[in-house]
Amino acid sequence: ELFKKAAELGFAGLPLPEEYGGIDADMTTELLVIKEIGKVSPAFGLILDVHWFAETQIMAYGTPEQKAKYLPQMANGSKIGGVSNTDPSGTANFGEWSIGAVLEGDHYIVNTPKVLQTSSSESGIIVLTALTATGTKKFIIDREEMDGVKVIDHEDKLGLRGSGTGSIQYENVIVPVENELIGAGSKYEYAPFLDVSSICLGIAEGCVEAARNYLQKRSHAGKPIIGLNQIPIDLARMIGEVEVIRSVVSTMADEFEADVPVNVHSFIAKAWIPEHTCQIAHKCIELCGAVGYITDMPFGRYLRDAEGFRIAEGSENLQWALVALYSGIACSL
Repeated sequence: ELFKKAAELGFAGLPLPEEYGGIDADMTTELLVIKEIGKVSPAFGLILDVHWFAETQIMAYGTPEQKAKYLPQMANGSKIGGVSNTDPSGTANFGEWSIGAVLEGDHYIVNTPKVLQTSSSESGIIVLTALTATGTKKFIIDREEMDGVKVIDHEDKLGLRGSGTGSIQYENVIVPVENELIGAGSKYEYAPFLDVSSICLGIAEGCVEAARNYLQKRSHAGKPIIGLNQIPIDLARMIGEVEVIRSVVSTMADEFEADVPVNVHSFIAKAWIPEHTCQIAHKCIELCGAVGYITDMPFGRYLRDAEGFRIAEGSENLQWALVALYSGIACSL
């Protein structure tokens, strides 16, 4: 229901052209929207992030027929987008995968498990990556049209609990060859890293605002504790950290729109921003004392959600390993 309301506001089709029911928003707009959503519900921000990623994969690599068929359904919110990338063997290391899609005439037979998929039960259109005899390929999976897509497990996560995560077994799924997505190298491959960074900006902002409000209201010896001892210094330091995060996100949005390669910067942001967002949440708990530790305050949920973003869309250490490789430093993945 919440997703349908978001679609009514135009959020479901935010990055898509108007001809497919979208509003053709630029990256700055996308990141501003998902930041504000992340401040309230990082889990819903993750749902939108993955939905947009599925849309832009079809937009970047799809045929005119594929775009006309699938994108309007995603833009109007009637079908949520999902992405099946993570294999239980080798995770994102394609070299360790088993063949999961076999070409037979005018269709592929898909038999492969995928794990840790966002919106595993809710997604109606999924962009699946599977290994074939000729390499990895991407396919559009329409669950309404294709049998054999089975959710076999639901994960009970520490955070991001408003976003469903589970495992899917693709069992003898018949995928027409016209559902194959052909191409690679779109700048939208890096958009999820930007989205996650902006969601974490929203979390960091929310933490600092909640801590500041509490510390302003709480008094000691008749004075607000916000001005006592080390508290104003710690709070000012966090305000500065939030502004640094905002600057990084803004720079990446500008580079993205200018078609400047954002790969390395997106890896750095995805590794660095969630980590520092967790540190901000920790500090806010510390500054607010016992009150910061109870669930009436948002810090515990913010912290658990931010920890999830250190893993989601590629773990922190994987991002640093990629930075090392792009910087000419030998690194084994």
